Amino acid sequence: MPLTLKTLCAIFTVVAIVYALVTKARRPPPDKSVKLSNDEFTTLVRVANYALKKLGRPTLSSGLPADILQNMVGYLRSDMFNPISDLLPRYISRAELAFLAPYIDDWIAGHAPPQNLPVEYPDERPDQLLRLKHRMQQECLWPHSTAGS
Repeated sequence: MPLTLKTLCAIFTVVAIVYALVTKARRPPPDKSVKLSNDEFTTLVRVANYALKKLGRPTLSSGLPADILQNMVGYLRSDMFNPISDLLPRYISRAELAFLAPYIDDWIAGHAPPQNLPVEYPDERPDQLLRLKHRMQQECLWPHSTAGS
């Protein structure tokens, strides 16, 4: 009987932890006003990587707002395999979108780095980013200060 009770307690604990993580992830944190599909999020992770490479992988002391820089690094880490996160909605703050907007515009203009696929596969990233930008403009979420908006 004690083994069964311990097993039930362990199962209940795991279920409670998963439930807490899932419900927390489904609510957008403060200022996470831009909801993204998983494909949009994956492409924005690549844009964030591109942006940080162009900036020479800045550190917290390089003048960029610390929260935005930490979030960009967090996005790069979240690109790793995480089966639960693929089921949950993804969000990006308006400040982070404003930070990435010039780089998104760069990719839309055709200045994206080469994709890691054979040549016969079309590069869908610029079209996907253009659709994201149009959706953000329609929802009045696209930053007004970027060029080409």
